[in-house]
Amino acid sequence: FWIGFDGKPKEVTRGTRFDLGEGVMLDVLWPASGLGDVKDHDAMLVTRLRYGSTTVLLTGDMEKNIERYLISLEGKNLQSDVLKVGHHGSKTSSSEVLLGYVNPALAVISVGAKNRYGHPHRDVLDRLARFQIPVIRTDESGTIILQSDGKTITAYR
Repeated sequence: FWIGFDGKPKEVTRGTRFDLGEGVMLDVLWPASGLGDVKDHDAMLVTRLRYGSTTVLLTGDMEKNIERYLISLEGKNLQSDVLKVGHHGSKTSSSEVLLGYVNPALAVISVGAKNRYGHPHRDVLDRLARFQIPVIRTDESGTIILQSDGKTITAYR
């Protein structure tokens, strides 16, 4: 997996950290090294963005198999203020166990309006509701902007 900042691509695996300046850090949580071939769908990045005491967990298309893996390694360290819900709200993502560990104050679902997959899935929306996690969706709100002062995060639609 490669990621590039400043026009310099770098191979990244779990544990790679990027200092984005102004106190903003990006930690790569997935992919792990030494896993060999992964299914195409799991070939994505999971990262955590940190600014001051605020955090956003960016889950890509993460599904339950990778959720379990990250929980086994990170546990309570997965706690984040904002969760970008995995796989556009597919029923195979955002398990109750993950929601318990992340314990976000806000969930963001990036999903196209009237998409052919029916995302976000009702099961995921129900799980988020049971955990009393407010949800903002791109299919309903359009572009979502998160702004942090390092202490709090505000979402703008």
